[in-house]
Formats: sequence, structure tokens, C-alpha cells
Amino acid sequence: MNYHKEIFSKEILENIVRNENGNYIDATCGDGGHTLAILSKLKTGFVLAVDIDAKAIEIAKKRLDKFSDRLILINGSYENLDLYCEKLNLKNIEGIIFDLGLRTSQIESERFSFRYGNAILDFRLSDDIDKQTAIGLLNFSSEKELITIFKEFGGIKDSKKLVKEILKYRNSKQIITHSDLNYIINKAFPYVNSDLIVQIYQAIRIAVNNELEVLKRGLFSAYKVLKVGGKMAVITFHSAEDRIVKTFFKSKKNFIYQDKLCWEVIKPFPFKPTEEEISKNPRARSAKLRIAQKVN
Repeated sequence: MNYHKEIFSKEILENIVRNENGNYIDATCGDGGHTLAILSKLKTGFVLAVDIDAKAIEIAKKRLDKFSDRLILINGSYENLDLYCEKLNLKNIEGIIFDLGLRTSQIESERFSFRYGNAILDFRLSDDIDKQTAIGLLNFSSEKELITIFKEFGGIKDSKKLVKEILKYRNSKQIITHSDLNYIINKAFPYVNSDLIVQIYQAIRIAVNNELEVLKRGLFSAYKVLKVGGKMAVITFHSAEDRIVKTFFKSKKNFIYQDKLCWEVIKPFPFKPTEEEISKNPRARSAKLRIAQKVN
């Protein structure tokens, strides 16, 4: 099976996995690449691996079968890490990693790729039936909400032009399929390239899954279970994600110790992927890795 090509494995192992007998958390397990690297370095250490995508957990379970005695896999959101650790009585967490990128198989699936014209606009990261899909977002969000989504989450400079076409289209019929959305995009931007389409799809996905707010809650949940002296590594692929992580590692607000520094940043600037990593996974080009140590 062709697994997703994870990045920054060297940096994560060197900075995060320092105790071969410690407990660790992979907050975004995916195909299990980072989890595998961590488990392979441990002797008696334990890993809790979480992913919101049930298919990813199935893949990781098969891939990591030989480590089953030192691994717990949970299909759920990383915003609940503190609850999982409490339920499992898992303490003294030495390190936690977040890889916020989608797996290659997710990006190229019918749920997310613009290349599947007849596919229904879903965009949910999980199969939660209570969560709004892209259909609901595109057909019922206000003009102001849509402009904000495409501007803030997709970096679309002329988001008003796109939203104008969305409103025009949905006045006559609902936006249901990828073909419907692609038609709207082409009406707004007649000479559109694939990069812009990807940005638009990304903005919708982030909004549907409330990813930035979930990230904020997830980072704080991770802070609560990480031991003092433990380290957290976060890989981002979007400027908004990176801003949240950068601010989180610098801010003293919303923490138990509001008058003290909570983190010591390992490196003032983020790690960037190597040319070799980019050649194996071109989508890694925009990736950034930030690492910090909990001091309070």
C-alpha cells in the first residue's frame, strides 16, 4: 500500500522523543507514519494516536499491528485529548505532535478533490451526520459570511466576485455537486488555474470543519495533558494555522499561569521541509514546523 509521505520525521524524533520509556501522543495519526517513527524509537514507551477520520484509523491499525501492545488508536477529535487521557488514566506525556495536513488519499478523494465533477459537495473530515456539509454552507451562508470565508481561509483577493456568482447561482437552483461549484468558479474567474481552485476548496473545507477554532481548542487540550518539560510539535500548511500556533506558543492568556511564560520556543523561526521531502511530497512546500517546550 502507498502510504502518505510524512515530513519532518527527523526533527520530530530528535526534539520530541527523548525518553525511550515515555508516553507520547500523535494528535493527527493519519496513515500512522509519525506514530510508526515514534514507536520504532521507543523501548517500553506508549503512544496514544488520534484521528478524526475513521478510514485513517483503520489503515493505521493494520500498519501498526506489531505495536498493538504499546498503542491505543482513537477515532475522534484532538480537541478532546484531555478527556481521552483522563479516561485512559494516561499521564506524564513527554511529547505531542500535530500534523495539520490532509493525507494524500484524502486530498485526492471524491470528498475533497475538484476533479470529481459529479461528487456531492461534502468536505467533512469525519462522517458526523450532525455536521454541516459544504452544500449547507454554500447554499445558506450569508453574503458577508461567504466573503469572510474565502478571504480569510482561502486568501482569495477578489472574494466578492466569487460570492456574487454563488448568490446568483443559488437564486435559481441549489449548489449540490463539484460541477456546480466549478461552474461558479469559472464564471467568476474565466481564466482560473488549478491553484486558485484548490484555495477555494480549501477555504470551504476549513469553514465546514471549523478547523481553526478546533485547532485552538486542541492546542489548549494538549497543553493540559503535556507534562512540564514536555515538548509539542505542530506542522502547519496554512498561514492562518501557523499564526494560531505562533501566537499560542507566545501568549500567556487563557492558561493556568497567566502571569508566567508557559512555553519556551525551541527555535525562533519554523523548520522548513527539505528539497528531498518536497520532491517526494510536493504539497509539503508550504509546510512549517514549530516546536516548543512546556515550562509552566
